[in-house]
Amino acid sequence: MRCLGCDLVESLLGSPEASEEPKRFLVRLGFAVLLAMNVMVFTIAMWTRDLYVQQASPLSETVFGLFQSLAMLAASGVLWLLGLPMLRGAWSALVNRRVTTDMLILLAVSAAYLFSVVSFLRGAGPVYFEVPTMVLVFMSLGRWLELNASLQTQQSLDGLARLLPDAVLVLRGGRREVVTRQDVVLNDLVQVAPGERLAVDGRVAWGEAELDESLLTGESRPVWKRVGDSVYSGSLNINGHLQPEVTAAAGQETVSRMLQLMRAARSSKGEYARLADRVAAWFVPGVCVLAVATGCYWGSVRGWDSGVLSALSVLLIACPCALGLATPLAVSMALDRASQDKVLFRSGKALEQLGEIRAVRFDKTGTLTTG
Repeated sequence: MRCLGCDLVESLLGSPEASEEPKRFLVRLGFAVLLAMNVMVFTIAMWTRDLYVQQASPLSETVFGLFQSLAMLAASGVLWLLGLPMLRGAWSALVNRRVTTDMLILLAVSAAYLFSVVSFLRGAGPVYFEVPTMVLVFMSLGRWLELNASLQTQQSLDGLARLLPDAVLVLRGGRREVVTRQDVVLNDLVQVAPGERLAVDGRVAWGEAELDESLLTGESRPVWKRVGDSVYSGSLNINGHLQPEVTAAAGQETVSRMLQLMRAARSSKGEYARLADRVAAWFVPGVCVLAVATGCYWGSVRGWDSGVLSALSVLLIACPCALGLATPLAVSMALDRASQDKVLFRSGKALEQLGEIRAVRFDKTGTLTTG
């Protein structure tokens, strides 16, 4: 018997195409979600203890303290799993004199956690271990969705790269040699037989053939290639024999350049995320000043416990949860659907710019138009 969770983990982590970064991120997020669920259970138990223990009973305080201890331990695990990687990224940005929204998230999460720890050690005051826990989980979930969407697109291109032949027949000095794709150099003559895919870009030096370029261009009809025509890696030779002269060796051909663009897209941010980082230079300090002012005001009016809670509320409300979850979720859904329809986006910015398009012009005679 196999559990549903086992199949899910195997499908996510067992695929050889998955890179190490998403796998490690998913493992951390999975353990953090498990701990966060326990934090919520303990929190509910703390706030509903009157249902199962008389409040005046000595057992009530013992059970309440036990649940607080368990919630603190579980929340500490979440902060270590999800907060530590975010802290390293924020510290790196700070060293480079950049202010990011991660710093605001970390500040709010740390303040909520430390306030709860101090209240627990004092034995007085409320604890809010569920607050930093859920903020970190939801922000990390949004980043996982964004990372997973980019990974799916990358896997589609990796599948295209695997279609390229590893062995190539080249003509050198009147002799035929079988070499690896990486050993092909500029100006080599490559022999391409019917049914084979081109491993490199080139220009036809001899022969004629029909090539299927649908993987690269989406063109459903074969394209006839003659002497002098350019051919591209990934194209399928349907019939005829070709001897193209190599114009772009392995690593510089069309498929490799597409892969390089997609790798760059995976590390890039959308326009709204970049805008958030730009305004963070003044937004984060402004929120900190506002939180301190709020804490001082309410601390002088209602006491410092109330002032600290008010300052903490300002920090948590200012966290960019919309950018952390809603935006990556929308991008993830859009990229996934586009990938199913064989549409690959070079970057998140390209996807966002679709909303500004007012007209589309096609020039694909014989495919979309006639004449």
